[in-house]
Amino acid sequence: MREIMTSRGLLLNVRRYEPRDALQAAMLFEQSVRLGAVSYDADQRAIWASAAGSRELWQDMLPALYTLVAEDGGGMAGFAALDEAECFVDMIYVRPDVMGQGVAHALYGLIEQHARETGIVELGARASRHGAPFFTRQGWRIMRESSVCREGVNLPCFEMRKSLEG
Repeated sequence: MREIMTSRGLLLNVRRYEPRDALQAAMLFEQSVRLGAVSYDADQRAIWASAAGSRELWQDMLPALYTLVAEDGGGMAGFAALDEAECFVDMIYVRPDVMGQGVAHALYGLIEQHARETGIVELGARASRHGAPFFTRQGWRIMRESSVCREGVNLPCFEMRKSLEG
């Protein structure tokens, strides 16, 4: 466990994701999408948030990735996942009541640091409309606009890249 202070003064304990985190991570994900992804309409948010019910995602996939959990006095404040094999930042989600308090920035910084330490020279991500400005502020570039189709509903996103060389 690592204790860090966000740029906005929020004290976090950061640790690796464990299978016991599945329920809390799923709930945080759902809240983050439903309440935080305001650049998507209600149908899009509902389809996106429905992934919270995926047992495979929370109990199988996230423990297999390099996934970090940030906790504050209110429980899980956020989580971020790096697929090391694909050099891909898979997820960064933050609890709605702490959005804008540096949680995503702190988690991302640790993910990028780990990527550099393991020899990854370029990272990719598929960022939402809400996430793309965050990634851009971290030095990422938009490669192209894209979309993910779930149950016949298109979720616009951006394919992004960041070089870790230099």
